[in-house]
Amino acid sequence: MNHLEERLKILDEWLGDKNLSVTIHVIGAYGIELHDISIGRRTEDIDNVSPITSEDIIAKIHAIGEQFGEPKWFDLGASSLSLPDGYTKRLKRVGTFENIELYALSLPDIVILKVAAYFDRRERGIERDLEDLIKINPSFVEIKKGLNFIIDTHGADLPDKFKKELKKSVHELEIELKKLFK
Repeated sequence: MNHLEERLKILDEWLGDKNLSVTIHVIGAYGIELHDISIGRRTEDIDNVSPITSEDIIAKIHAIGEQFGEPKWFDLGASSLSLPDGYTKRLKRVGTFENIELYALSLPDIVILKVAAYFDRRERGIERDLEDLIKINPSFVEIKKGLNFIIDTHGADLPDKFKKELKKSVHELEIELKKLFK
């Protein structure tokens, strides 16, 4: 059992004691691991995209983080991200918790989000999203869906001038990724 599963177990037991339940949709590195793909590094947090509105549950999540000196073990802010259309139809149910419905986004949806994250972070020298993509080893068709997702989500409200710049940047990324994925 890894450190994140330990924290989820504590949350699950607490939820049971309070007669509560919660649904979690996991993206990011932990989402990849839930598909039984090792990313080769310690996953620091759970990126959840399913909104949690219960103040009691949020307080318990924070308390668990404080208990272990890992205040950022559970990312409640990921629920504000743009997500691939229809992703809930492709979720994979994982875990054996009684009071937590734990789902991982499908690998193709995770690939889309990892391509978008790499696009956003590569200029700052953050390579972990590319490393994760290499571990997943998607097809270039799946990568292309991620590139299209960037244009659709980032360019939706941009003036034409900026859309052209965005498309140029995405095309440059496409050339880079085409060398790595078939």
